[in-house]
Amino acid sequence: MTQQVVAENTPWEGGYIGLNSFGFGGSNAHLIMRSPTIPRASIDSHALSYPYILAYSARTQTGLQKVFERLKSERFDPYMMKLLAQTANVSPRRNPYRAYAILASPNPDKLDMVVRVRFD
Repeated sequence: MTQQVVAENTPWEGGYIGLNSFGFGGSNAHLIMRSPTIPRASIDSHALSYPYILAYSARTQTGLQKVFERLKSERFDPYMMKLLAQTANVSPRRNPYRAYAILASPNPDKLDMVVRVRFD
């Protein structure tokens, strides 16, 4: 097991990493992350030749809106779409704000979408 303090952007070869934060006021946070289980190469960026519904949930209304605003300005990334879609399986108690987007044909330069948001 190799341990290294990372002080600059460093390529991640996968596996597990640990993040620790120690605040001056006594607040501490620790996080263990694992590399994605779905390899980027296994998702075909041209496979979406038909409309697709992306369901997404968030803890706050602002967070929900920011995600969809950012999606409108980004290039189509099927890997990111799969990661975002996984939030739809989170309990409504944790992520009470939900929305969906109908993704039309993926333009490589800009994602064409219609967003419908429902706040409970």
